[in-house]
Amino acid sequence: MGTIIRLPSASRDGSGTVKHLSEAADLAHAVHFYEEPSMLFENVAKFLAAGLDEGDRVIVIATTTHREGITRCLGAAPVAHALASRQLTMLDAHETLATFMVHDEVDPDRFRAVLEGILEPLRADAPNARIRAFGEMVDVLWKDGNSNAALRLEELWNEAASAHSFTLLCAYVMGNFYGETNAPGFTEVCARHTHVLSTEVVASSASFPRTREGALEEHVRSLETELHHRKGLEVALREALRDRSRVEAALRESVARERNARALAEENDRFKEQFLAVLGHDLRNPLNTILTTTRLMVMRTELSQESNRRLDRVISSGVRMQRMIEQILDVTSDRLSGGIPIMREPAHDVASLAAKVVAEVRLAHPTRHIELLVDGACLASIDPERIEQVLRTLVANAVAHGAVEFPVRVMVTASARMVRLEVHNGGPPIDADQRALLFDPFKRDRKTKGRSEGLGLGLYIAERIVHAHDGTLELQSSIEGGTRFRVALPRGY
Repeated sequence: MGTIIRLPSASRDGSGTVKHLSEAADLAHAVHFYEEPSMLFENVAKFLAAGLDEGDRVIVIATTTHREGITRCLGAAPVAHALASRQLTMLDAHETLATFMVHDEVDPDRFRAVLEGILEPLRADAPNARIRAFGEMVDVLWKDGNSNAALRLEELWNEAASAHSFTLLCAYVMGNFYGETNAPGFTEVCARHTHVLSTEVVASSASFPRTREGALEEHVRSLETELHHRKGLEVALREALRDRSRVEAALRESVARERNARALAEENDRFKEQFLAVLGHDLRNPLNTILTTTRLMVMRTELSQESNRRLDRVISSGVRMQRMIEQILDVTSDRLSGGIPIMREPAHDVASLAAKVVAEVRLAHPTRHIELLVDGACLASIDPERIEQVLRTLVANAVAHGAVEFPVRVMVTASARMVRLEVHNGGPPIDADQRALLFDPFKRDRKTKGRSEGLGLGLYIAERIVHAHDGTLELQSSIEGGTRFRVALPRGY
């Protein structure tokens, strides 16, 4: 039960004592400050239950949540019976406010009309019954930051209490008044009521007279409690900020380590590429000497047939090694210099390059059927050696990986702005997970059958050569359509 503080200015019987909230029928205009809604529900339910037991007409103007809490304390069945008999009237605080608020201010005439509309039916049903009401429209206004309207509404309730006979209990949550700036508001609210119901709950049902200064002292204690709570929050916040600073410092150190590691890795990559470039250049000269000497030995007729076969294998291996060295040099040039260098020639016949490559591959693979289809004058500004390198890579790839029962088709076509090359082979398609690796350096399908002819750099270099010509190299592979590499080169002249 709450402690009743009777303010001296409003004494009716001079005793200054109200023994129980349920006996507070003579309170003209009381206010209840509460911390927890459960305390509010309990005290308001006692106030209303006493009126219902004595046959009073009871009015509740509260929010939906608080109406439900009060109903739980009173009991659903008694509330339903009181509503049905019109002994109890329940109204929504927000909806009722909307009927007399104009531009965030209380309209006195509208308020009086709304109040008359509430009281008139009650008097008609029971002319001699007392009326007691609980309302928290003032708390709704205060929470919304409209304290002036709340105080004005309190004044209008006091005026109404002079004109009508009823007992009114208002309620404010104490959270509205924490902080030094809110202390004057608390004082003004108390000044507009005849009695104050404090936030304390006492075990005894007895109450005792308290001055307005006593209510303010209680408010000071509440402020001190809040200050202590805020100091605890401040300490926790400082500790959290220190933790955040430590985390940020650790994060900066981690980022710095990662940046240094990345820089070291990039430096190592550059060193490896530079090393490969130097190694490639240095290997070419001795390799050329080996190939030249071996070819001269083959040209001499005094060697036996077996010796010639062995020399042919040396030449074949040397050519393969020479091709790998050239690929390494192309890759390092692309990565160190930002692209593979090309030397364009104006209006070069791409079809003649395709015919040359097809003829060479046919000679190397006499059992394979290789077709060449040309449509139009296929002239473009290109580096012929580099485009020949692209064609040789694509055709050799088709012969190596295409099914032998299907022909390899090389098509060269021309349009107004582009020359297009297409190399097609039948057979099983390239797996989707392998397609993404085909144009990456040093990555290729290790499951591919047959002997490797290089380092897996051919398609990567081909794509970079096409890119240097401002062209595109695309791949399509499916069971129905086979595998197609399409090259598009701008004519550029």
